[in-house]
Amino acid sequence: MKKSLFLFGVIVMAAAPVLAGVDVKTTTEPYYIRNQHYSEEANRLIQLNKAYANGVPVHQKKQKTTKAGEVVDTVFKYVDPGWDDNKFFVRDMPQQPGFSDL
Repeated sequence: MKKSLFLFGVIVMAAAPVLAGVDVKTTTEPYYIRNQHYSEEANRLIQLNKAYANGVPVHQKKQKTTKAGEVVDTVFKYVDPGWDDNKFFVRDMPQQPGFSDL
């Protein structure tokens, strides 16, 4: 009896980690991504991808700038092609080329 009870205990202990699984919904939550030491940019991209897959419109936060700040920002975007214009991974951009693409 002791042998079978001990064997049953070992089997239960071996199967316990199987019940500790984490599903995809949990692993894509912002708090989980932050606790896994991913960057805020990776977190933002994952949330954008989730919103796009679910068909949810995403509204990006726009920083309030003055007219002079907008001019400086436009000049830097034109001069430096590596300047971050917050269009990366945003899929709801207009498909027709315009003056802002220069």
